[in-house]
Amino acid sequence: MPIENLQIERAVVHEIHLRPEGKNRITPTYGDALMPFPPRALDTFRSRVTKAFASDSRSARMSIRDYTPESAFGLGQAICQKPEEEFIAGSCRIADRLADAQSNRNIPAGLCVVFDGTAGHPSRQFIGIMKAETHSGFQKGENLAVSFLQDLFLTPQAKLYKIGMFVAEGGDGTDFPGDWRAYLYDDRMTAARREDAATYFHDNFLGLEIPEDAALMTKRFFESAKSFIDDADLDPQSRVDLHNAVYNTLKTDQRPHILPIEFRDNNVPVHLHDAFDRAMEKGKVSDGAFVKDTTEIRRRLRVRKLNFAHNLQLQGPSEALAEHVRISGRDIDGERWTEILIRGSLEGER
Repeated sequence: MPIENLQIERAVVHEIHLRPEGKNRITPTYGDALMPFPPRALDTFRSRVTKAFASDSRSARMSIRDYTPESAFGLGQAICQKPEEEFIAGSCRIADRLADAQSNRNIPAGLCVVFDGTAGHPSRQFIGIMKAETHSGFQKGENLAVSFLQDLFLTPQAKLYKIGMFVAEGGDGTDFPGDWRAYLYDDRMTAARREDAATYFHDNFLGLEIPEDAALMTKRFFESAKSFIDDADLDPQSRVDLHNAVYNTLKTDQRPHILPIEFRDNNVPVHLHDAFDRAMEKGKVSDGAFVKDTTEIRRRLRVRKLNFAHNLQLQGPSEALAEHVRISGRDIDGERWTEILIRGSLEGER
C-alpha cells in the first residue's frame, strides 16, 4: 500500500524516555524548533517513509477508532498545516500521549517525530507520527578515519520505527473523521511478533484498529484465488501447487497481511497474471495490502478435499496434502488418468 507523491513540509522531534520501574512516566524532552531539512536530509527522510509504506507485510490501512479532540488523530488533525508555533506546541501534546502509551519498561525509549505535508494524486494534506528507536554505529570519514556515533535513527539497516499517517483523502478534510484515512507501518508487524511493542503504538497511542472488513476481504481473496486456479489452463500438479500456495499464504505464512500482487508474482505463471488480476477484480478483492483475518474461512482451511471424476475424492489436512501428496496427469490408452503419489503406506480403510 504505497504512499505516492509524498511531500514533507516540516517535522519536529521529541524524545520519549524509558519508563522507570513501577513509576509514572518521565516527561518527554520537547523539541522547540523544526528539524532542519537540507535537500539531502529531506530526500532521505522522505525515502524512509515511502519505503516503509511500500512494505507489503508491515504496513496496512487501518480504521480510526479514537477520534476525540485529545486523541492522537484529533491532536494531529488540529495542527496539520497550521502556523509553525501551533504545530510545534501541538506536537508536544502528541509526544505526551506517546509517553503515556508506553506503559512499561519493556517498551524502548526513542524519538517521536511529528511531520506534515501532502501526498497522493491529487495532493492531499496529511499528518504523520513516527516512533523511532535509536542505535549506535560507525561513520567513515576522510582517509578512512572512523568515528563512533550514538543515537542514530532512520538508517536503512536498522528499521526500528513505526509510523502512523492520517491522510485527508476525501472531501476537503473538514469532515472529521470521515474525510480521513489512517495508515500504519510497524517494523514488528508480523503474526509471530505480536508483542506489546506493536499494540501500544497502533492501539493505545494512535487509536487505530483492524478494519471490520478484514475477514470479508480475506474470504474474498480465498474464494477468488480458488476459482481462478480451478478455471486456469494448468496441469494437475501445477493446479495443486497453486492451491497449496493459497493455503500456505493463509495458514502458514506468519505475515499478518495479504498483498494479492505479491501472491501473483511469487506463485502464478506470468502468462496468467492478467487472468489472476481479473479474478481479483471480479471478486472485489483489494489491490493493496489488507489485514489477514481467517475467521470466516477457518473451518475451510482445516481440511482440503480434492474432487475427481466418478465421484472420487481425496481428503485430508491441508498441510499433509501439501507436504505428502504429488499429483500428475497421464494419458493411458487414449484416456486421461490422474496419478496420485502419497508418501507413506496404506494404513487401513473406513
